[in-house]
Amino acid sequence: MKKLTSQSILFFIGPVLGTLFGMYTVKQMDIPISVFFPNVIGILIGIVLVLYLSNRWKDKRPIQVMQISFISLALLLACFLFPGQNEVHRWINVGQFGVEVSMIVIPLILWCLHQFLHDKKFLHGTVLFAATATILGFQPDASQVTAFCLAGLVLFFNNKMEIKFRVAAFFIAAITIFLAWNRVDLLEPIEYVEDIFEMMVSMGPVGIVGIFICSLALIIPFILMEFKRIETVRVLSTAFIVYLATSMIIAVFGHYPVMVMGAGASSVVGWYLMLSFVLRTL
Repeated sequence: MKKLTSQSILFFIGPVLGTLFGMYTVKQMDIPISVFFPNVIGILIGIVLVLYLSNRWKDKRPIQVMQISFISLALLLACFLFPGQNEVHRWINVGQFGVEVSMIVIPLILWCLHQFLHDKKFLHGTVLFAATATILGFQPDASQVTAFCLAGLVLFFNNKMEIKFRVAAFFIAAITIFLAWNRVDLLEPIEYVEDIFEMMVSMGPVGIVGIFICSLALIIPFILMEFKRIETVRVLSTAFIVYLATSMIIAVFGHYPVMVMGAGASSVVGWYLMLSFVLRTL
């Protein structure tokens, strides 16, 4: 990002609105707003990441993309080194805090996948796609498996390649999504994380309008980047839109973390990472 403009500054506000509205919601339910303090930390970290990284994603060599993809997969696998909760392994524990890794590294993996496919390293991309979906399925995390796979398919079907790789990607997605949704998730939901939408809706029209405005603020930056002339930015923006929208829709029908609007820093940091990828052309 060459310099901050009034337009690009507005791109940053989605998580701010989501966090403020989340605080307002829990306050109405007599829950301390401090449960959203991790989101505030995530916003501060995320803004710094965008300012620092947005100009550093250009022209990465294949070996660098490979290194980032290996590190991302290693972080996902590291979750299994910790006890987990009710046989669910989605976190790396840092002291008393648990970092939900997938919401931070999936944006990185989607970028790596896009780089592989754009550079015609189709086998590398297919292996990365299969490995990520499989690890997420074993955590288990049906929401992230589904959102990642659908976003990944956007990348496979918007890059020129032999049909066999697209077919392979489709079957990988279908199988891993099916297996993930047929695994029992014994994790008890936390109302201000997984059920925050229900809490917002319970406030009536104010809650419904708030959900709409916050969701729109989170997706609009990527919609606007669809109008950029650079094809790689357009394709990656589409994948991020699918990832965000799928995660939010699934949260409505199941007990899965609501990205950005639910309490937690990981999804906020992940959102800003996605922003750093698409703002690199400004």
